[in-house]
Amino acid sequence: MLCDALPDLDRAIIGRDRIVAHVRSLGIERRNGQPITWRQILRWRTRYGFPIAHGMWTRRTKTPAVTTQHAITAWLLSPFSTYEKHWYRVRKPDVVLRNGNAPDDPSSAGRMLEPAA
Repeated sequence: MLCDALPDLDRAIIGRDRIVAHVRSLGIERRNGQPITWRQILRWRTRYGFPIAHGMWTRRTKTPAVTTQHAITAWLLSPFSTYEKHWYRVRKPDVVLRNGNAPDDPSSAGRMLEPAA
């Protein structure tokens, strides 16, 4: 559904530092309020199916981990609530604006998501 509604906004995220930075930028924290770490993301991959193709580091090959913005968003939205499985918690924003905290993007101003069929 995300790919159909917002195909131009899906981006590949390559490398563990960028993946961690992206998850943190969404306001996701560990349950105890500490920042998300690479080790936590690997644990999510093993236990809960976090969408990531894990990289490989050997003497001959070096390939980074990879995922996409849409895959992470879909995974984060898959539980019924953020408290359901105790995977993570969402940081409260410092300021809640009247029209929400989404960034101003003129290219997406008129775009609406289609209702599920």
